[in-house]
Amino acid sequence: MRTMNTIVLHVRAAELHDALCFNRLKADIRKIVQENCLVIVHGRQASVPPERDNSPQIAALTTLNKTLAAKLSEELLPAVALAAHHLGLATQGSSPDETGLVIRPKALLHILQQGGIPIIAPIIKDAGHQEKTIQSEELAAKVSAAIQADLLIFLIEPKEAIQDEVKRRVMPENKCAVQSLRAGTKRAFLTDMSGMEQMLFHRKVVPIEVLDNNQ
Repeated sequence: MRTMNTIVLHVRAAELHDALCFNRLKADIRKIVQENCLVIVHGRQASVPPERDNSPQIAALTTLNKTLAAKLSEELLPAVALAAHHLGLATQGSSPDETGLVIRPKALLHILQQGGIPIIAPIIKDAGHQEKTIQSEELAAKVSAAIQADLLIFLIEPKEAIQDEVKRRVMPENKCAVQSLRAGTKRAFLTDMSGMEQMLFHRKVVPIEVLDNNQ
């Protein structure tokens, strides 16, 4: 792999559907990949528990994934649209030694080595080979740990929504980030787009870094 930092970026569906946010994100991605390897994991189309998802919702999420990759490709960015089950990347553990979501990142690392930008939708297949969605926050965290990413960034609401430290600690992004740090991710952040830009492009301190207090 190129001697660059590896960044896993989790983006909510809301940012992708807002034209202004998306155009800003697209410009940021162009800058990020000049000096970093980048993996993007995006959120689900609707805030519905995974077990209640159905075929239309899966189709909408797949369309969102392909549209994002296509729009980045229009900017000459080498985006690769993937569902989480593609290339054997993510599966449900099927043995006592493998419980929960299992990540096998060999193919993903190959895409990064070739300079590609994987765009991953949180869709896996169950034991009956039927597609279902999973929590995108968990997927981003597990992928980040599996490739030992230098940075895991969860894009969240603007800063005023996370001033309360107690509230922040129970956010799913925070819990997933802590688990990811314990499993191999080097640093993790919860921040809005402005904070991400300050951190990556201007080398300024972003206050919302997730720390594993048990270390």
